[in-house]
Amino acid sequence: MLLKVTNMVILRDMIRRDTLADYFSLDTLAAQTDWFVVAAFLLVVITGVYGLIWMYRREKALAVCLAREIERGESETALTWP
Repeated sequence: MLLKVTNMVILRDMIRRDTLADYFSLDTLAAQTDWFVVAAFLLVVITGVYGLIWMYRREKALAVCLAREIERGESETALTWP
């Protein structure tokens, strides 16, 4: 099945190239980088990484505070084991 689909895709591409060869060529197309999209992507990635670091540090700080409360016996929300 996979071989059949692969052959169909290759054959379609060959027929398309031969049919459009007189009118269209990929080599003649100009490619331009859309820097706004690149900048937006980098902003999202950097913001996401910062958010993950912030959540990790916050969770770690909350765990330390909760551990101190448990040691002192002041925690009302933590489960204490006998």
